[in-house]
Amino acid sequence: MTHAKNKRDVLFGEETSPPLPPSYDSQDDDDEFGSPACALAYASANNDEHPEWSMLRVDVSAVPGVLRILSWLLNGLDLDLKKAEWDIELGSSADEEDGENNDVVHINMWVVEGYGKSARKISDPQSLEDRVTEYLRFCTDAERKAHTVIEHRGIWIDNVSDAERTLIRVRSHDTGAQSLLSLASTVTGLGLRMNHAELKFDQGKTTGDPIAVWAMELTDFENRQKLSNTQVQGLLYTLALVFSKSEEGGFGGADYLVEKMT
Repeated sequence: MTHAKNKRDVLFGEETSPPLPPSYDSQDDDDEFGSPACALAYASANNDEHPEWSMLRVDVSAVPGVLRILSWLLNGLDLDLKKAEWDIELGSSADEEDGENNDVVHINMWVVEGYGKSARKISDPQSLEDRVTEYLRFCTDAERKAHTVIEHRGIWIDNVSDAERTLIRVRSHDTGAQSLLSLASTVTGLGLRMNHAELKFDQGKTTGDPIAVWAMELTDFENRQKLSNTQVQGLLYTLALVFSKSEEGGFGGADYLVEKMT
């Protein structure tokens, strides 16, 4: 099972099984910082450009997964997005001939801390700048490192026990029909095939309410192979989004990845 690393090395919390690559991985010590395989990110934040919102600007290499990771970070920090715009600046044609991707994404975001009536401007813009810059400076090779078993909040994905299929288990307080709709929509939307499924019910330890427990065996719909590491990450993201809303209105599925700013 994948475990979160020491808090001094990365910027997410202590729970196990983060589906994201860390901002620093000891296995990547041989990677040269600034090499084409690594994402370079620069962030700036200020409270001067809008009366109620903070401005967050990010310039980052246009490598796969950047916006997904940035959005996960924002949710983990309980930052709400009020307005956003971004453009990709294409690299030179010489870089493309060399097989390098030097495209850059320029992102402008207007954000607040918290939700609803408690929403306010960023209390520490410098801390946010540092957090975003460090978190996005990751090597894309890290995203391809295989996870064996990842688990969070009733979502369990095993990509190693079965040679041909990816095994998942989801526990939900929704009814059987409601949870099936969410799961079937996720599987279909991600282009996956549900080869086997089984529904059982457990009793909640705290409330005693029935809990729907789905066990499924998945493959890619087109090639009928087990999921790639990227697909596993996308599946966990989507299931967490569907099943892990927090009571405060935030995205509960993101909170274990990011240590809160204080």
